[in-house]
Amino acid sequence: MLLFMALKRNKAWDLARRLRLFWGLALTGLVIALCLGAFYLAEGREALVQLVWVNHVLRFIKPSTTGHAQPFYYYLHALPMAVLPWLVPLLALFRPTFWKVPREGSGSQLRPYLGAAVLGGALLLSAATTKRETYLLPLLPPLVFLMALAMEDALAGAARCPLDGAGRWLVARLQPLLLSLWGLALPVALILYTRSPRPSYVAVGTVALCAGIAGVAWGFRGDLARAWEAQRVSAAIFCIVALVLAVPVAEPQKDMAPFARWVGEQVPGKDRIPALGADETLCGIIPFTTGRGVQVFSAESWGEQSVAGLFPAWVLEQANERSKDYRLSLQGYLVVRQQKFGPGRTLRLWKRFPQTEPSTP
Repeated sequence: MLLFMALKRNKAWDLARRLRLFWGLALTGLVIALCLGAFYLAEGREALVQLVWVNHVLRFIKPSTTGHAQPFYYYLHALPMAVLPWLVPLLALFRPTFWKVPREGSGSQLRPYLGAAVLGGALLLSAATTKRETYLLPLLPPLVFLMALAMEDALAGAARCPLDGAGRWLVARLQPLLLSLWGLALPVALILYTRSPRPSYVAVGTVALCAGIAGVAWGFRGDLARAWEAQRVSAAIFCIVALVLAVPVAEPQKDMAPFARWVGEQVPGKDRIPALGADETLCGIIPFTTGRGVQVFSAESWGEQSVAGLFPAWVLEQANERSKDYRLSLQGYLVVRQQKFGPGRTLRLWKRFPQTEPSTP
């Protein structure tokens, strides 16, 4: 919002009054205060510190303690990946004519506002040292609106006069080809992953193939109206497969709730469950499924426990390829059960068996 007002220059204060900016800021502050107060009453001071300090301050300035450290330019390649297969409309946003040419309708008043929302958000996310693909989600709605306007410009221009040169290759050929491949990729991936050509997979794959061929053929002929009708079918196939067919296949690989619930049943008592390598995901799923808190041990605090000989009877460890090896097996622990959740997360429940001294004759 501040960037948008800066772009308006001398109209900034008038714009702030029209948008009721100060009332909006006050209302937003009140909602945040109520949420933080409710969080404090429900979970206590330590949870509030984790929410405000760890997840909002340390994640911005000190990723060594929270993970996901990435360079400043990380979103330059993450953003195009997030909007695939719509690369051509994304590239169109970098044309000066998209922003400078005055238009009646076609979202002419929305373009500066949406552009400021995307650019300001991207700069803020890039300034933070912690970066993840999921952090881009708030930027996608305004970005998608801008890309839709760019696509509308391309189709309207093609209706007035035939495309030539780079426009023909990008709009009429490359973009339909990308959409065709994207619509066909997910059904094929499901068949390869499950090694089972189920009738539902084959049916949607066949429809996606037919729509893709039609879209590419019409695009190469210059009939963009029919090409984009076919590509709407490809996009619909992709969404249906992703939501209806792919999620049931992927969910067992990522759903931590059954394992977390089992851990709560195995660890006796109602106290907090000791955990090593815990992140916000683990600290959220354990209370949600078991009703018990998580006693998080850092490498330093676990070392202090080891020196003092104060070992908990049960420990839940979360590990990945970069995590520290705590060598629990050398401290009298045995793995009760472990499970892998995707390529970067493994959970192990350890139980300590007291070491007995060897008997002397």
